[in-house]
Amino acid sequence: MTRVKREYHKAHTYANYNMTVKQFILDCYIPYYKSYVEESTYAVRIKNLEKIAERFYNKTLRGLTIEDIQNYRIWLLSSKDEKRFWLLSSLR
Repeated sequence: MTRVKREYHKAHTYANYNMTVKQFILDCYIPYYKSYVEESTYAVRIKNLEKIAERFYNKTLRGLTIEDIQNYRIWLLSSKDEKRFWLLSSLR
């Protein structure tokens, strides 16, 4: 049973511990999401999902921290001037 589970996970990319957030969102989550929701809902949400993918493009799934998520949340809620500061500081 363990072998079957491991093979299933490997075939469905769950065994790829070095997968980036961007790769996961674009290759796994978005196709699933598109098949799960109505087309109108997908059309509204796709840009947000792509923004998340770009924000965390180089982070691995296992490397994503609570601090990363909190900083992204703060960035989303902040003013445009503060967003520019966060963007510039994250590029350093």
